[in-house]
Amino acid sequence: MIDKKLLSEAKDIAKDQMRHGKIHYSDFEKATKAIYDDLLQMENMASFDVSSIETEAPQVALPVAPASKFKHEKVAGKVRCAECGNTFKSLSANHLNSHGITREEYMVKYALTDKDMQGDIERKVKTGDDNALTIMSYIMKEYDLKRAEAKPFVQQYGFGDIKGLMAQAKEKNVSALDLLKEKAPTPKKNEK
Repeated sequence: MIDKKLLSEAKDIAKDQMRHGKIHYSDFEKATKAIYDDLLQMENMASFDVSSIETEAPQVALPVAPASKFKHEKVAGKVRCAECGNTFKSLSANHLNSHGITREEYMVKYALTDKDMQGDIERKVKTGDDNALTIMSYIMKEYDLKRAEAKPFVQQYGFGDIKGLMAQAKEKNVSALDLLKEKAPTPKKNEK
């Protein structure tokens, strides 16, 4: 029967060894098993005589991970690929396939978690009058247009698109709808 606690400790030790370049990712399972066996043997010793332990452990030749010019790290909110050095919002399986490695193999090789594969880019959500969809809904309501008609309508009155209208309105310090009303008169609505 496998001791799950010891196996977990063995995996953690093997990951640390891999992170520090002591073992290659392809030898992770073999190293984990060897460490687990050693931990199990130490735990099963009935009487443990501390004086019999050598002060300096014998050096075991473990395979070393190949040296890479690059390091997996987060740079300016992005993630640097340790294989090629390019930075990305996140390291995708598609990119890693170009290096002939799967996402899981890469994560084991560099002892990473899912979170390490993502950048820290903060996305700003535009709300209210800074959101082009909100402005488009105002225009559609004011001029009784369908969604597909809003952009051509704005372009008809000399604005590149809704974002162009918003940029000009911001420069003139007026609302986008008021700027559009200066060039496109509001149709009279039918009263019921």
